[in-house]
Amino acid sequence: MGWTNPGVLGAVFGGLLFLVAFVIIETKVENPMFQLHLFRIRAFTTGIIARCCRRSAWWPPVHADHLAAGDLAAPARLQLLADAAVAGIYLIPLTIGFLLSGPASGIFADRHGARAIATIGLIGAGICYLLLETLPMNFKLLALRRHRPVLLHLLGMFFSPNQMAVMNSLPASSAVPAAG
Repeated sequence: MGWTNPGVLGAVFGGLLFLVAFVIIETKVENPMFQLHLFRIRAFTTGIIARCCRRSAWWPPVHADHLAAGDLAAPARLQLLADAAVAGIYLIPLTIGFLLSGPASGIFADRHGARAIATIGLIGAGICYLLLETLPMNFKLLALRRHRPVLLHLLGMFFSPNQMAVMNSLPASSAVPAAG
């Protein structure tokens, strides 16, 4: 459709208008859905921005036919190369790596600080996403086995310390509403 399509422009500007309306309404109501004053806390704001940067790596892909469209699209994309069972089997060890690196990095961040660990995880994941972009559409599944575990270990390394830094930056009375 392109960026100049009226539907695309309408959606972009409509979304921006709704965002502005949300901020205005949230500052006027007695019980807001989100406490916007939390964005005055630097560690909270930078943690949320880092999380948004991480999420933006999922979409849009540089090339529409590449696996780097994100972790959500990975099973569907893998089914173009093999059947669903094989695609699922290839994703199981990668998920285990993510599940192991998340708690481990949280423990390490408790001892040495969350900022450096989360930064290394985010930069490393960005590099891995760029490496995934170099894979052709008809790559061999063994190439995926070499790239994706590193990516998911680094993403696991980012999530736990980043969440810890965001939540530790908040006053106790704001932790529950901000967690959502």
